Parts: sequence; C-alpha cells; structure tokens
Amino acid sequence: MESEKLLNGRVSSESFEDLDLGHHIRTRRSRRARIGKWALRILVSWLTLWSIFNISTKLWKTFHKPQRVSCACGSSFAEARALNCRFDSLASAWLRPECIDEDLTAEFNRAGPGPDGSWTYYTDYDKTGTYTLDQIASLADTGIYYYNTQAWHLAHCTFNWRKAIRSKWTGVVMEARSDTEEHVDHCEAMFKSRLPLDYVGVVSAITFDADWAGLKHEMHANEGSMVSVFRHGLRNISKPAPRICLKTFLDNFLLRKHD
Repeated sequence: MESEKLLNGRVSSESFEDLDLGHHIRTRRSRRARIGKWALRILVSWLTLWSIFNISTKLWKTFHKPQRVSCACGSSFAEARALNCRFDSLASAWLRPECIDEDLTAEFNRAGPGPDGSWTYYTDYDKTGTYTLDQIASLADTGIYYYNTQAWHLAHCTFNWRKAIRSKWTGVVMEARSDTEEHVDHCEAMFKSRLPLDYVGVVSAITFDADWAGLKHEMHANEGSMVSVFRHGLRNISKPAPRICLKTFLDNFLLRKHD
C-alpha cells in the first residue's frame, strides 16, 4: 500500500509538472504571437505611411513648379538701387544681392593679366580706349558694348560654372541668362575656337534684367563660328556688335587655315 501511495504521489507530481510546463509553453507561444501581430501591424503602418509620403512627394514635384528667384533689377538705375542691386562684373549685369557670389566675383576681378590681376575693358575692337569698372556699370541698357579679350571670355565661362557649383552650398542664385545649357554650349565653342588669349573679339553688353533669356545672344555677340554669324550678323547687320562678329569669324577662319 505504501509503495502504491508513493507511486501515485510521484505520478501526480510529474503530472503537475507537465501541466505547468505545458501552460508555460502556451503562454510563451501566445506572447510571441501577440508580439508578431504588433510587429506586423507596425511594419504595415510604416510601409503605408512611407508609400503615402513617397507618392505625395512625387505628385508635388510633378505638379508644383517652384517660382524661380528673380535676379532682375528693374529698368533704370533708380529701380536697381531701390532693389539694393549692384553691378557684378562676372555676370556683366546689375544683380540683386542674393544673386552675387561676392568672394567669387572678387577673385574674378583679380584673375586678369593686368596690375593686381585686373582685366582691361576696351571701348572698341581696335583697343583705341578703355573703360573702368564704374564706367562699364554705367553702360547698362544703353546699347553701348564693351570689348574683352579671349582670356576674359574663357575666365567668365569657368567662373560662371564655379558659381553654379558653389551655389549648392552658398545659396547664391544663378541669373537666368547664364544658367542655361545654351550658355554652356557657347562656352564650349569658345574653348574649341583656339583663339589667342589676347585676341579682342568678345563683345558684351550690360543689363538691369539678367532674367531675360534673350540676353544670351546680346551678351556675347562673338561666338567665333558660322552659327554666330547667321544668328547675329545676317539678321541685324546694322548693329556694331554683329559686324565685329562677322570680322571675328573671318579672322578665325584665316587663323585655322594658317594652322
């Protein structure tokens, strides 16, 4: 009898242990299931929010056209000064403060071959006279051109490219007439022209409105190519700059023949 009681007690004890173990296993499984469900809900919620944000961003970029910041300075010196505009030699234009890279323009003004790195601005193709920077600034929208060397022109191109790259961290706005693929194409043509660096054939104009895309044709009347001749010379042969452009093309052609 005693042995049977001991045996029954041992069996009962083992049964309780099995029941406790089973309950523990079921509890753990239930807890894991709840955690899994919550994790799945969080993941689905996160993916849903991410999808909504991603789609909303794409729709915003597709339908929202951001307004370009204007660099224009009106149509007179009075309007330009009222807008706090200043003449920028790198842009060959009067620009608003947010459109001027002060450090880069200062470097450009010291990158020439003259005393203290200055550039020479000529009154005509034959170098019969020169302008100061203040005099250049006063030519805005007068229809009077000034003339530069090929070295100035190439520097103008590379410094404008630098300005565009630097704008990513400086926040400076590129004026519209220089911020185009056509301006890059024009600069590429200048590098390929093989003109001597001291060659004077670059004809430039000063403006108050650097937003006007049409100025890309007026700013540089000389492109050293037949395209320039037809674009400027044959359409408006009465203007002084296109006549210089035609002469430049012929000079380029003769230079290449000698090469």
